[in-house]
Amino acid sequence: MKKRTLLILIFSFLILLAAGVLLTNTSSSLNKKETAFAISDTSTVTRIFIADKQDRTVELTKMGSHWDLNGKYKAHGDNIRLLLKTMESIRVGQPVSKASRNTVIKLMAAGATKVEIYQMVYRIKLGFLKLFPHEKCTRTYYVGTHTQDNMGTYMLMEGSENPYVMYIPGFKGFVSSRYHAREIDWREHIIFSKRLPQIASLKLEFPETPEESYQINNNNEDGFELISLSTGKPIKNYNYEKVLDIMSSFEEVNFEAFITQFPSIDKDSIVAQQPHIIISLTGKDGETVSLKTFRRPAGDNQADYVGQEIPWDIDRMYAIIEGEEDLLLIQYFVFDKLTRRLSYLAQ
Repeated sequence: MKKRTLLILIFSFLILLAAGVLLTNTSSSLNKKETAFAISDTSTVTRIFIADKQDRTVELTKMGSHWDLNGKYKAHGDNIRLLLKTMESIRVGQPVSKASRNTVIKLMAAGATKVEIYQMVYRIKLGFLKLFPHEKCTRTYYVGTHTQDNMGTYMLMEGSENPYVMYIPGFKGFVSSRYHAREIDWREHIIFSKRLPQIASLKLEFPETPEESYQINNNNEDGFELISLSTGKPIKNYNYEKVLDIMSSFEEVNFEAFITQFPSIDKDSIVAQQPHIIISLTGKDGETVSLKTFRRPAGDNQADYVGQEIPWDIDRMYAIIEGEEDLLLIQYFVFDKLTRRLSYLAQ
């Protein structure tokens, strides 16, 4: 009898517990569905799809240690980290008022950006037990314009009727600019990414002064071989520390920006000029990255140390990677230490 009573009590408790959970989920499901924009664990994000009203699309896919962009390029690491941090940090400020709701929805229908977030989830997850992982689209929402005070951003979850004002605690501004579908702005800015042990050779050509051109071969434990390209002969007495410094400077070399404001005829006229410097870096894997640089006309306010006008920009120059079409903007500050002349090394 006591055993039967105990079983009835346990059964009743389980029914009450299940009913409580069901009622709790039912009462909060609508709110959770409409406001669950934030990602608590962005390490599980595997893919992000972004599309805007100009028919531009960006698909960012996690590929081990880096992110892929539209199946063609590596994505810019800093931009990826900023987007993931935004997805983790955004919070609901307030629902859009009833008076503004229709206006905000119309604005979003005309210009919002669609965002799809895919994560690695498990079909069975019980404590530490995780079984049957698979990729799933966990969120689809629309990012609209910023609020009038520029402190929030309108967002709408797909399938919901109510937009919300989203913000990041401690951040003064709006986040809509972080969700964009301009492919070129997601591309990484790395030109060279080789550590010294990965480099087979470096060739530097100076068409204006060919006697300064040279090649450095990396012979590992046997040191370096410095060869003059104008004579084809090795330079025996060179400064080892200076050569080592150059060969150790290619681990991460970036350009400043893509040049997108020029029509193709201007770009063609630039790359048709004699290059200023040509840098060719060959890795132990046989891959060669060759960069041609071109002088950039000086701006109106640039002058030499005595105040005379100068013909060429002293801060930046144009560049193009062999085999690619995009014109780049690079800084002398970055490249001067990589492009020392032969006379500098043979001291």
